[in-house]
Amino acid sequence: MKCLFSLIGFATLLSSSFASSAEARRYPPNVILITIDTVRADHVGCYGSREVRTPTLDALARDGI
Repeated sequence: MKCLFSLIGFATLLSSSFASSAEARRYPPNVILITIDTVRADHVGCYGSREVRTPTLDALARDGI
């Protein structure tokens, strides 16, 4: 829980620093944060599961950076 609050605080500070710069207004951040709280990593296709189909998450993992 402490880590989650730290992450939220860091993201808030980071976003406020981007919002104040002129470059950020021309090029807004292109970030998507996906959190899944109740799934095990071995039950997602992109992490190696062959029994469970997760085509959308697999495509996002394949095409993302």
